[in-house]
Amino acid sequence: MIFLLIFLQPPRVNEPPFTLNDGLILFWHTVCDFLKGTAERLPYLLVGVFVFILFWLLGKLLRKVINKVAVQTHAIDDMLADLVSRIVSTLVTILGFLVACVIFFPSFKPGDIIAGLGITSVAIGFAFKDILQNFFAGLFILWRRPFKVGDQIRINSFEGTVEDINC
Repeated sequence: MIFLLIFLQPPRVNEPPFTLNDGLILFWHTVCDFLKGTAERLPYLLVGVFVFILFWLLGKLLRKVINKVAVQTHAIDDMLADLVSRIVSTLVTILGFLVACVIFFPSFKPGDIIAGLGITSVAIGFAFKDILQNFFAGLFILWRRPFKVGDQIRINSFEGTVEDINC
């Protein structure tokens, strides 16, 4: 019976110094409020997870479709098609994550993150300048295909044979 009275009453905390009983009552009401809030948000969480899984599956499907179309039509190289399909799949998955966040946290605004990325992208760009240059150079090589496996390449005093080209 005392348990029900503690559970149903709002927390009453005495002025300092607190007693052990006050701490237990406050703890119990905090746990109850947490569980109540979790139960109220559970449907939103389930819908958010469902939406994220749908976007993730859509990304996987788009990846397979892009690869299949590229192989059948020979419009672009297989490795470049694989890279493009990975990028598309990742972007769709990220979009699904943002949509799921909006469902679960209604006050969440993806525009705020995008605005923050605008400022930080300059710093990231300078920090990863060499890596990004090499990445885009690799994309350009995949796109243009100036050489193929088995070609002999000589640049200044460096010489070698192309053994493999991958992304």
